[in-house]
Amino acid sequence: MSAQVRPNFRLSRPPNYAEPGDKAAAAAAVPPALLEATTICGTESYVKDRIDAYREAGVTHLQIVPVPQDGESEASVVGRLKDLVD
Repeated sequence: MSAQVRPNFRLSRPPNYAEPGDKAAAAAAVPPALLEATTICGTESYVKDRIDAYREAGVTHLQIVPVPQDGESEASVVGRLKDLVD
């Protein structure tokens, strides 16, 4: 009779793991460099500066996801963005 081999798996969590529902910990786990590299979100002047930098780098198309705030519509957010790039 042979001995049974049982796998020994230890589930480990990364050091910046956030428990489900802990939004503050989840936000803190996202490196600022990742946000900087993948999003343009901030004040109008910051957004304009980032769009200008992309333009200077040769980018001709951006994908946007308008996020209305305080009673704005998605259309108004897109309109403000259009004004920044024209």
